[in-house]
Amino acid sequence: MDKKLTYRFTLVMPNGTSVCIPVYEGESVKEKLNNHLKYWYEYTNKDPKKFGFFDIKDKCPSCGGTLRCSIHHNEAYIWCIDHQCGYRRIEADSKTREIVFETLGFKNVTHTHKKGSSVILSKKPINKK
Repeated sequence: MDKKLTYRFTLVMPNGTSVCIPVYEGESVKEKLNNHLKYWYEYTNKDPKKFGFFDIKDKCPSCGGTLRCSIHHNEAYIWCIDHQCGYRRIEADSKTREIVFETLGFKNVTHTHKKGSSVILSKKPINKK
């Protein structure tokens, strides 16, 4: 006998992706959503680089734990790696650029716009061998 679909939720994950979660008759909505989110944290924490995630130097303002980041277009999705904490934020300004530059190892970066294109200048020395 097929279970009757009672709810359908769109769960937005910390990295900005979304997933549709069906809830059938007799299932707990809260438990199903929490289990799915907990599984996502466990799975992505095993190998964050596989998903393009990276840790940033800032600490979580809620619990003091490690913050992880994912970049999509001009936005940085930032979240605490502790599932129980639940801290999340989205940066969509110059802070995003700073996070990316720091992750890639650039220092003292200047960003200039010239005729609609971006020019990135780094003061990092170039090794010439």
